[in-house]
Amino acid sequence: VVGILALLPGFSGVAFSLPNEPLPSPVSSFQAREIRDIALRVRQDEGGLIVIHPRLEQDLTWAFRDSGDVIIASGRVPDASVVIWPGDLAAPEGYSVLDGEWSILRERQGPDTDFLDYLRWLANRNTLPTGRVPVIVYLKAGP
Repeated sequence: VVGILALLPGFSGVAFSLPNEPLPSPVSSFQAREIRDIALRVRQDEGGLIVIHPRLEQDLTWAFRDSGDVIIASGRVPDASVVIWPGDLAAPEGYSVLDGEWSILRERQGPDTDFLDYLRWLANRNTLPTGRVPVIVYLKAGP
């Protein structure tokens, strides 16, 4: 009886917590890792900085872990050699588009409707599909 009383706060925290709890391990998509590899190779070969737009910061943080300095900026950064930009924004001046269709994964969101949807999400949260966010990768244009 004493053991059950000690476990009640933990059980209630799990049972009544918000459905949008973060997953214990972040998800890094294949394309996000590929973008990171390309950006690191360009930075190593040509120097310069890697710039990520603030709207993509949370989506690319895990993919760019242990990648050295990465600049988060929404404006022009003069020393940037790679710029990762949302697909719906105008291209920054002086950069050419890296060919390909690039997208990154958006984090999983829990359901907001009813209790049965919440239980289904709770049971299957590691297999639910995620949303995709189109991005454009720009490289510094040649002289």
